Amino acid sequence: MADLIIGARCTSADVQKSIVPSPVAGLSRVDLGRATWFTPFGLVSVLAFIDRQRRDGVNVEFVAPANRDRGSYLYRMGLGDRLDELDVVHGLPFVPARRNTGLVELHSFDSVASMSGLAEHIHDAVEPFDAVAAGALHRSLSEAGENVEEHSGLSNGFLAAQWTKDWGTTPTLRFAVADAGRGFRGNLAKFGATTDAVSACVAAVVIGAPAPSAFAAWRAPADRSPRATSSASRSLNTSSP
Repeated sequence: MADLIIGARCTSADVQKSIVPSPVAGLSRVDLGRATWFTPFGLVSVLAFIDRQRRDGVNVEFVAPANRDRGSYLYRMGLGDRLDELDVVHGLPFVPARRNTGLVELHSFDSVASMSGLAEHIHDAVEPFDAVAAGALHRSLSEAGENVEEHSGLSNGFLAAQWTKDWGTTPTLRFAVADAGRGFRGNLAKFGATTDAVSACVAAVVIGAPAPSAFAAWRAPADRSPRATSSASRSLNTSSP
């Protein structure tokens, strides 16, 4: 069992650094009380962590951000709905649904087919700017859904995406996929990942072993209105120790 105590930032790296042993048997505390800045990578990592606890029969105590605006943002992103699906009481402030082109809400998928539908959603967000890149993103996300089922030992995972300008004035679509499966070490043990997550990353990068899930970013070029360019990806999987 483990707790997840997040500081001001909620990125995938922050989530993985913030997992600590739980002092209470049968209870995992997920504390976002101090968090004020979230990325899609961080949010799917939080959900994957909570999903792992629930699968292990552990009750989850969720602490919403103290900043009400941040809590409202998380509700608009769909975190409340995903926590409801996991039977976790969350206390996030309700926000009426509205169309927001800057957000692609947090979604859960339970099959390759349902992931394909979410990939279509991402495709439609990028296609007006660059049809070729939209097609590449669709294929990449569809494959990520297949990888979750093939490599993690589970059929379900989580997807989130968001338009940002974090890398300057150029619009950037950042998206993430995560699951609560075996993780790098469990999945890549047969490739020599026998000690820790670092050896698993070495197996994935140096040996070329398959990675369980992924996140990536698409950035529009600076010389014209937004359109797609090539994407970069790296591996992500979050599970309790």
